[in-house]
Amino acid sequence: MGLKKRNNILHAFAKSKPGMPTMEINDYIEYAIKTSEDGHKLISLLKKWFDQQKRITKNK
Repeated sequence: MGLKKRNNILHAFAKSKPGMPTMEINDYIEYAIKTSEDGHKLISLLKKWFDQQKRITKNK
């Protein structure tokens, strides 16, 4: 989910083509901000899980 959204943002930024419709700039900015916030939440949850696994392994 997150990678696809991130890729959409990067491709929209890097690969716009003349004459082809693009996302309105305010929609693009809103989408980029929401995607980055979602990504940050995902990374935070992943780090929390990793730290728990690390503690479990260390205590064995």
